[in-house]
Amino acid sequence: MTPDGHGAGGQPGKHRLPAVRLLLPAMAEDAMAKLVSHGAGLLGSVTAHRALRWEVSSGYERVMRGEADARTLSVDGGWTALAETLGMTKAQHIQDLRAIVHAQASVVITLPDGSRGNMLALRDSPAVGRRRGKVEIVLGTMLLPHYIYELEENQGGRTLRENKRLVPIASLPPFVGRANDHGAQATASMLLMRELRTRAAELYREGAVRITLDRWAALFHEAGAPSSIIGKVLERWTKDGDDGGAFLAKPDKDAYTLADAYARERAFLLEAGKREADGSEAGQRSVRSRTAKRRRVTGDE
Repeated sequence: MTPDGHGAGGQPGKHRLPAVRLLLPAMAEDAMAKLVSHGAGLLGSVTAHRALRWEVSSGYERVMRGEADARTLSVDGGWTALAETLGMTKAQHIQDLRAIVHAQASVVITLPDGSRGNMLALRDSPAVGRRRGKVEIVLGTMLLPHYIYELEENQGGRTLRENKRLVPIASLPPFVGRANDHGAQATASMLLMRELRTRAAELYREGAVRITLDRWAALFHEAGAPSSIIGKVLERWTKDGDDGGAFLAKPDKDAYTLADAYARERAFLLEAGKREADGSEAGQRSVRSRTAKRRRVTGDE
């Protein structure tokens, strides 16, 4: 069908809707491609970490408040207002933020159940005349808390338990060294939160998690951070400073937990660890009980 509703031979089509073509001037299309490309290169930056943390935390807060449209985040005032919300005011930060969120909207994620979906959808309305600019972000399902319940329909056993682990998103830790390494340090902090959540039962039982230098090197390598800064980062993360409180507490050699500035996240991890430890002990008691019963029945005692 052509756009005017006629068939290929020029005759009016019967009971058929006209085809719709979405046309974008080549110049605009090229500009958008450059914007997304620029943003993709910044997805590991501190600005991108600030944006992601805001998106996820805002979505969760709206769900907890019972908002009817919890997944939609609207910011009147456009990118400048959003940047200010994230604590950034420089013109370059604003430009980078716009590129990053456009790149996020182009990201397609393969989910644990095999399906694929966009990280988020974006509507970017620039200021026109007296009308203020507006940014509208619609969060993808995987960024909302109820997504873990959808996993139950397609997975089970250990895979389901691992994928259902909720990892708290903490505020950004203090940074050290070159600005170019700050994004990787932010990524390393997220990988550390994953480590603590995975080993939450150990955290609950021992009060801290043992992380050797080799394990730190693996985490920093995964984050894209140079191993040469590990010592300086850990020294800063375990001490208060002018730019913020400590990120970690170190009660013993190679033993780490979250510092008091992150007490809420620490409490979440300890509660998760308690549930897992209690569940493990209950499971072991059940196994011992079944084994003893079987031995009585078979006379193997």
